[in-house]
Formats: sequence, structure tokens, C-alpha cells
Amino acid sequence: MYYRRKILLALIETFGGTLSNTDCEKLLFNFCKATGENHYDFFPHRFGPFSIVSYHDKQRLTELGLLKSTQGFSLSTKHSYLKDIRPSDRKALLELKASSVRGNKLVKKTYQENPQFTSRSEIIEKMFSSEEIKYFKFAWNTDKTPIVFTIGYEGETVDSFLYKLICNNVTVVIDVRNNPQSRKFGFSKRSFKGYVEKAGIRYFHIPELGIPPAMRKGLGRKTSHKSLFEKYENELLPEQNDAQDYYPAVASEQEIFLQIIDDLNIAVVNLPTSYEKTVYSKGRATKSAAYALMADIYLYFEKYQACISACDQVIGSGLYGLIDGEDWFMNFFPGNSNESIMEVQFDRDLNQNNLLYQMMAPAMGGSYPDGNDEFRVSPYFVIDFERFLSDRRSGNRTYLAFSGGGWYVFETTYILWKYVGTEGNTAGASSGNATGYRMGNKEGDAHWIIYRYPDVLLMKAEALVEMNEFAPAIDLLNLVRTRALLEPVTGITNKFTLEDYILEERAKEFCGEGKRWFDLIRMGRRNNNERINRFIEILSANKSYEEAEIIRSKYSNPDSWYLPIHQDEIDQNNKLVQNPYYINQ
Repeated sequence: MYYRRKILLALIETFGGTLSNTDCEKLLFNFCKATGENHYDFFPHRFGPFSIVSYHDKQRLTELGLLKSTQGFSLSTKHSYLKDIRPSDRKALLELKASSVRGNKLVKKTYQENPQFTSRSEIIEKMFSSEEIKYFKFAWNTDKTPIVFTIGYEGETVDSFLYKLICNNVTVVIDVRNNPQSRKFGFSKRSFKGYVEKAGIRYFHIPELGIPPAMRKGLGRKTSHKSLFEKYENELLPEQNDAQDYYPAVASEQEIFLQIIDDLNIAVVNLPTSYEKTVYSKGRATKSAAYALMADIYLYFEKYQACISACDQVIGSGLYGLIDGEDWFMNFFPGNSNESIMEVQFDRDLNQNNLLYQMMAPAMGGSYPDGNDEFRVSPYFVIDFERFLSDRRSGNRTYLAFSGGGWYVFETTYILWKYVGTEGNTAGASSGNATGYRMGNKEGDAHWIIYRYPDVLLMKAEALVEMNEFAPAIDLLNLVRTRALLEPVTGITNKFTLEDYILEERAKEFCGEGKRWFDLIRMGRRNNNERINRFIEILSANKSYEEAEIIRSKYSNPDSWYLPIHQDEIDQNNKLVQNPYYINQ
């Protein structure tokens, strides 16, 4: 085991076997500073000094079963690593424990003693007054004079490298390696680019300015290096000119997937489990919000076991549950329910408004159509909903029948009541008066829910179906169904049938919450478009013959499922290729 990892384990052991993410990072930083040994290097980050290497070491130690990652890090071994480190380091750890504070006091102390590490902090304004912050700014390099630096990474860690960039106020890194691969952690192109960009620095790779590996053969003597540099200067560089192609290459779907998962893996370590207030825990990013998004991404890319594991992180947190069906509408008014994992919050009293009410509410006493009819709930969907009259999510909850009021009566339409109403079962609202509607200061503050607990349950159920584990999938599906007072499903042995049950349940549970199109695409593209006919069948249902023919013609080409690339983007990067479906459209 690397000695630095023994230091990390010994640190956690010294402080009782468990440390929060923040305490662990700040104590490790203070230990390295006190000993004067760079077991880990650090650079200014969102919450002060941060080490990418220590982050990955914690991940690796967790994989090895030596650490548990819950609300921080806890030792999973009875072995004493404090006894395995050098006496001088052991003494330094014990002295650190004797003199150390924890939590916000530790953060403030670390900031005050190391102001050069506060330049990228996102929390400094919450912890210090504007007068105190002036002191920190004296340690920040704010010089914006254009300067070109050169730098190599021999003898550097990725953390010390980033520290030098940030402290010199570097805003752009141009990687001139011909072959940007490295055996050194963090310096191969994909990971290096990610770390640099997360530090707020732009990254460009121009391999044409690098020295090809073939030209490096036989290096060893000073004379051979001199010869190489002369050849580079006199032969290689003159070949490069302004006509060189420096447009960024198009990333593959797999590259994008890996980048998203890399980002989320960092997020689930650094994000808090919760905040001091419920409203913050629902409206800000948390570990569970990151895990829910991770599950969604894994499900889309058909990584079913990984999806299940991400869902289990949310389910196992114990922080969420299905609220009683009679209270189901509380998800939408007032919001921030026990089901909510993350939602975008609005408050008209704080001038935080949205247009959901204006988009969906009927124009009281006005003419029909009122301009919002494109946001109505389909009558065919209502018919499907009302096949089961016991469903607690139907009439006057998900949707509301509306046919005008007073002297102006027209054909019944169905309002998406989630964003228009304040009550989950109001009789007066359908008559056209104001009873039950969001009015006045409530009009512009409906929350937009990103993830709720039933979403996680049904994503896990869907992943289980794809792994042919029908019984546990049905159990999860029935948790959502029985909460809505629907009969549980039993005895399903056909994969496609169970997929359709889950798809239907998602349609009802998340009506109007921005999930449906993505659910359909996920189903249609799965296993090399195995169910494309079912995808088209759903889209063309209840359409006229002519409309259905147009839908079948268009959506039989999977490229049509996705948007075109804006022509401005193509004009600015000649490596971008338009979505084939839209060429010559």
C-alpha cells in the first residue's frame, strides 16, 4: 500500500474512525502543512484546499473495503494504521488532534491561515464579512496582464500542477503533447482536461505542436536533446500555420457518457447528504440527487446493475418515502414533500417566478381557445386514467376538467392541475370560479420537480426487468401502484408486458413532469431499437389515419427522435456533422 494511503487511514483512525468529507480534507491538508511533507498536494477549490489524489485514494480504499463512504468516511478495518506510519508522522497526527477544531471552525481556521487557498471558494462570503474577505484577496493573484507561460509536469502531481496554474492566474491551458497519454495519474488527456476545466481553466489540445514519439528515439545525451530541439524548431514548427485544423473533435456518445459518470462520481463524494433546513435539502444538490441522476444515466445507457446500485444509494439513505396517497398532491402544493429528492424552487414573494401557471391555467371568462390549449392533458390519457376510478392521482389531482364558466361554455378540456391548483381534490375549480386555483402571490411559485422517490423506485424496477429479475421489479412497481390505490399486478412472466406496465405507471405518476418523451426514447432505443414498433405504436395511438402514417414514416428513422444541431454551431466547427434526418429538410 502507498504510504500516503496509510497516512490517510491513520488520520481517520486518530480522529475516532469517522470523519466528514470536509473535516477529512481540511485535517489532511493541515497535517501535510505541519509536517512539511507533500504526502498530498492541494489546490484552491470550491470549499478551499482540495486534493484530487486524496479523493481517488478514498475511492480506492472504499473499493478495497478499508473505508466506508456514508456521511463522510469511516474505517472498515480493525487494523491500526497509526502503528504502521513513521513515529514523527504519528506524533504529528496526535498533535493535530490535540489542537484541532472541527466543522465550520476548522474551515475558518484553515482559510485564515492559508488565504492563498481561498481564491476559488464558493462559501467564503457565508463565513466571513466583506472586511475580512479583503484580507484574503491580498493573497490572490488578480493580475490579468496577458502572459504566456510554459510548464511541464515532471515532478508534479495533478494537484500541485493545478495549484501553479491557479496561483499564476492561468485561464487557458494549451496541451502540445503529440500523444497526450501518461502513466502518471491525472495527466492523460481525458482526465487531465476534466480536472483543468473543473478548475475553471479552458483546455485546448494542439498535437501538431508536439514532438512525435518517433523523433524521441535514442534520446539520452545532451547532444541528442539539442539535436532534437533544433530539428523541432527548424523543421517541424515551420510546417504548422494558421491553416492548421484546430477545431475540437466531435465526442462520441461513449465519451460523453463516461464524462458525465466521472463528474457524478466526484459529486457523490463532495456533496452533502442533507442541509440544515429541509427546504435547502430539497432545493440544492445532495448526494441522493446525484445518485438519482446517475441511475437515470445508467438506465439510458443500459448499464442495469450500475443503475440498481445508484438507486439503492437513494433508497438505503432512509431520507425519502412515499407519502400517503390522500396527501399525494402535497408533492406539488406546497412542495418540498418527503418524496422530493430535488426540485427547482420558486417563491413569488422573493421575486422568483416561473410561467407554469400562465402556460397552463385557463383564461377565466375569456374566449376559447385561450392560447394555452397546447399544454392541456390529452383526453385519451384521461380516459386511460379513469379506467381505474380508484386511482388517487386522477380527477382534480393530475388534471382538471374545464369547460368555461358563467355565460361562456365550451367543449371540455383538461388542465394540468399540478401547476395550477392548490388543492388535491377541489369540486369548485371545475366550474370556472377561482376556488382551488393558485391566485395572487401563488401564481408564479409552482416548483419544478426533477426527481421524486417513486422515480427512483420505478427506475430500479425497470433495470431489474432488463436483468430478468421480475419478482423484485413487480414488488417495486406495486409500491407505487398500491399507494395510488390501484390493484397490485401479479404473475407477469413476459418481459415486454412488464416493461409496458412500468411505462404506463411512469406516465401517470409523472404526467407533466418532463419525463415521458425520454421514457419513450429509452424504451425505443433499447437493445438496438428492439421495440421501435411499440415506440411508434404509442406515438400514433388515437391519431387519424393520415396523422398516424406521417408519424410512422418519421419515427421509423431513429435519427428523427433527436434535435438538429444549430447551424451556427456547425458554421463555427467544421467537424460537426448535422443530424442526418435534418439534412435537406
